[in-house]
Amino acid sequence: MPIWSVFAWVVALGVPVLLVFSAAMAVFHGLWWRQPLLAPLFGVLGTAAAAWVSFLAYWAHPVFGLVVTSSLIVAAVVVFARSRLWVHWRAAVPLLALLMGSLIFSIGFTYVWGAGPDPYTVVANRFFYFSLPVDNTIPRLFQEHLMHSQSTHPLIGDWNGGDRPPLQVGFELLFSPFLAAGQSIAGAVGGGSFTVAGLGGALPTGATFALDVFAQYLWIPAGYGFLRLLGFARRASVGALVLAAVVPSTVVNTLFTWPKMLSAALVLTAFGFLFATRRAQTGANWTFVFAVVAAVFGVLAHGAAAFALPALVVVGLYALRGIGRRSAFAPIAVGASIGLALYLPWIAYQRFVDPPGDRLLKWHLAGVTTPTDTSFLHVLASQYFRQPISEALDARVQNLVTFLGLDQGHLVFPFNQLTTIGFRTEDWTSTLFALGAVALGSLVAMLVWSAVRFRSLTVLDKERLLLIGAMMLSVVVWGLLLFSPNATIVAQGSHSWMLVFTLVPFAWLLQRLPRIGWGLIVLQAVLFVSVYYDWLLGTRTAESPSIPAIVVFVLGLLFLLTAPLLLASDPSTRSRRRAELEVRPRVG
Repeated sequence: MPIWSVFAWVVALGVPVLLVFSAAMAVFHGLWWRQPLLAPLFGVLGTAAAAWVSFLAYWAHPVFGLVVTSSLIVAAVVVFARSRLWVHWRAAVPLLALLMGSLIFSIGFTYVWGAGPDPYTVVANRFFYFSLPVDNTIPRLFQEHLMHSQSTHPLIGDWNGGDRPPLQVGFELLFSPFLAAGQSIAGAVGGGSFTVAGLGGALPTGATFALDVFAQYLWIPAGYGFLRLLGFARRASVGALVLAAVVPSTVVNTLFTWPKMLSAALVLTAFGFLFATRRAQTGANWTFVFAVVAAVFGVLAHGAAAFALPALVVVGLYALRGIGRRSAFAPIAVGASIGLALYLPWIAYQRFVDPPGDRLLKWHLAGVTTPTDTSFLHVLASQYFRQPISEALDARVQNLVTFLGLDQGHLVFPFNQLTTIGFRTEDWTSTLFALGAVALGSLVAMLVWSAVRFRSLTVLDKERLLLIGAMMLSVVVWGLLLFSPNATIVAQGSHSWMLVFTLVPFAWLLQRLPRIGWGLIVLQAVLFVSVYYDWLLGTRTAESPSIPAIVVFVLGLLFLLTAPLLLASDPSTRSRRRAELEVRPRVG
């Protein structure tokens, strides 16, 4: 599929995706109009909820699914039209510019060495000396089976549909009415027999890829709302997002559409709601409930979100601190009840429709990679009972080595012809390397500065430190829980901590040294392009790079590095003061 076809699908589906996202914000307008910083978080949460409803409806029956999703789309149009939300379009322009620049840059850069049979394959082969697994196609395959009422047991190879959470499947299905309408029009114009999505037809591959990419890009509005609720200025927040958009791990995992970034976006949304709970001045803790719901949707997007649970618990306890046990009980109980109700259908699917559904638990937490019907708890107990203590300790040490990137260091140092391969390999395996020099340096600078000035830190400064520390706790727990040695590769963790460790420290740096910060963004972009430009996997799909693709990605990169920051001018002094009041934590 050529690059222009990919862009055509992105443009065609960008409008309906934006419509649904905007309608989701409009539905919750009564809850955020006093605190507008919550608006993008509600957009992410509402979109995820619509995707989940779409999955459940298509699971019941494809025709019922088409009816339900069509109703959701019609409702979105009506809600958006009546909301007058478009009068606030200026507030969204920097983020839309960021999204557009990132899409043009990343897709153009991916296609520098030519096209492939489909965009999923192009992405899987583009970035490393090895081809990435087929995981990025699993949501599309699941959706196809569901749309045709086919069993997902097995789905692909020895993998079942019940092995992977299905929220991205629902996201694809949510927009099936648009594609069904297009197929109907094309069929009527072209004549002859035709089938449409939901009525025996299928969603085009280019369409599902575009939708999958848009699902991953929810990290942009989620990250923006999250940073603003942490007290960062508008331009600093946008600048941190621009940096993340040129960090290799973010680029690769946004285009390689296993739902890692969708899951991370929902975890950031949960953190945003938790800090909003802390900001509440009236004792209203309904935002805590939305935090729980967002976290559950994060797990329904990708199970790696569960590794962020320690950080969510720490920040959640902080959010409810000082309101009393009785006042805290209600939001916890309501959130847990709603979260369980949302997750139960997936448990039912795993247990009764496509069992056993616990393969990844056995893989990561017990080291058993082959499918087995034995219960997870039995496998876990058996594995630990048979493993010597010395071997268990060595596995944890090796997990630390992988986290630091020491096991692949020989590919990077000393610098030689293998250095490019080494850097890319480290980005795939080592969390420390995958953060990139700029984000990692900002994190170290923030921690050192905070340690030196700890007594004079503001409450917001301490909240940011709390979040960083809580995420570090999650990383430690992750390394301890993974059973096998050298299992702590980036791909087997949550990208929520990758985003937190990138966004928070760099937003902190930008607020203090904006000019230097912008220069560091440019440096990160240059490093990314330099290291990832060449094709490493076997025979190239083209003998020479595509000039049109180079022009596209260069123009996209220039736009990405300039337009969002120029458009994200911070408000007047009075507006800034009001915004600071909105994010001021309550005392207690």
